[in-house]
Amino acid sequence: MDFIGYLANCLINGQEMVELRSNYRVRSLIRLKLAGYDLELYQSDSAFPQHRSKVAGQLFPSTKFIVHDISEKDIDVLKSVGYSLANLMSFGTDSQVRFYRWKLSPVSRGEEWFTMGVVGAHRPVVNVLLGDEVKHFIECCFPQFEKYREERFLPQVFEYYVLADCVDLPMEVKLANLFILLENLKHSFASMSSNFFFKNGFFYRVTNKKNRASFREILEEMFQEQGMEPDLAKIVKLRNDIIHTGLCGLELEEMFELYASIKDIVAEYLLKLLGFEGQYLIYSSSGRKFQNMNC
Repeated sequence: MDFIGYLANCLINGQEMVELRSNYRVRSLIRLKLAGYDLELYQSDSAFPQHRSKVAGQLFPSTKFIVHDISEKDIDVLKSVGYSLANLMSFGTDSQVRFYRWKLSPVSRGEEWFTMGVVGAHRPVVNVLLGDEVKHFIECCFPQFEKYREERFLPQVFEYYVLADCVDLPMEVKLANLFILLENLKHSFASMSSNFFFKNGFFYRVTNKKNRASFREILEEMFQEQGMEPDLAKIVKLRNDIIHTGLCGLELEEMFELYASIKDIVAEYLLKLLGFEGQYLIYSSSGRKFQNMNC
């Protein structure tokens, strides 16, 4: 029997041409190897990246994946693969990708869940116009995503990463959303690190048990572990202003510039954590410039 899973809000191009109707062929198929399974990922002919402006802000069924010749013991594993694939593609496409249904064929059996989420209108990390790059992103990052999924809370991190671009919110709220993301990453990093311990709601260095480690101090060490040294001064100041007062004194353009720089820093960090190698799109360039990454 075959397992068929369904995703929403995942607007990508495929690699291989598929004939949908007589004399009508589209590049909608990507073949993947994930978790020991061969997946065929098919894109709906109305859910390619060029359709983004028409469906942005909507919950839009977009994609199905098929695994042939499975047994009963594979079903739960493939459901988990479906959730992981949706999580990873949320980050990759900057949309709220959802795994919302599965069924077996030819057996009449499956599940469908109520789901919420929308197609984002902004700037993907992966070049969704090229199926080869989508395939590379998924297969390159999937193993490390599975490794760090729970201990680094990656589904939640990805949701925070895309949320601010999927929902129309004041810029202060969008920034606060990213600061929560950074707090999440900071906490999970420090919890795993042998350099810190947690006591009475705060982290302390094992070499300095009297003074608690600051937000900035832990972030700097977290980024350094991945070979990054971003300038956090303006980001930390703005975070303190917004968290403590709910407002900041910057003009909207200045706030967006800092917002974009945080998205760039977080995207680079997550890609390094996931072991990605290759080209990715820079958020602050409006998706017009690529950055090369070699881990």
